[in-house]
Amino acid sequence: MSRYRTLDHPMMQMIAWDPQRPAERIHDHLLMVRATSNAYVLTGDDGDVVINTGTGVQGKRVREKFEELLGRPLKVAKIIFTQSHPDHTGGWEFFADAGSETIVQRNFHRICQERNLLDGFFGPRNERVLATLLRKEDKGRPWFAARDLGPVTTFADEHVFTCAGRIYHLISIPSGETIDSLAVWMPEDRTLFIGN
Repeated sequence: MSRYRTLDHPMMQMIAWDPQRPAERIHDHLLMVRATSNAYVLTGDDGDVVINTGTGVQGKRVREKFEELLGRPLKVAKIIFTQSHPDHTGGWEFFADAGSETIVQRNFHRICQERNLLDGFFGPRNERVLATLLRKEDKGRPWFAARDLGPVTTFADEHVFTCAGRIYHLISIPSGETIDSLAVWMPEDRTLFIGN
């Protein structure tokens, strides 16, 4: 028997999904929901910017948590995915309001296609490796399924936009966990979102 188990690693409790844990206010216009990969909302009068949406199982509850803390419905203007893995993108359908724009790095679709091609190998492996993150009632549900996001805005190296008076600078960082990773730099707030 192995001396070290994934299930015993101290990080597992920190990232385990708890549907009851509320959203957290980081500062006046930044909220966070702890999920397998954390989700963020930057609020604004002209619309809200969402960074990552949790898994398909988590997405609906992630949005509810944000709205409970805000005391209002989200007005999603932009959705940014820091990478294509389903723990970042799976909850997309719960955030994709009419007129919202989804922004990804240009390798996003390629990585999704490769993951779908290799699902027979990676699906069972992911379920074993990440078993501690699954609540009993979620087992067997499509945690790792990649959703069809429909039309998205893609970029190669950099993409800059302004929403609700804030500048967002998206920067491709094609290394580490996947080649479609991106960072979100907000120069005025001196805040950087790196995804993992």
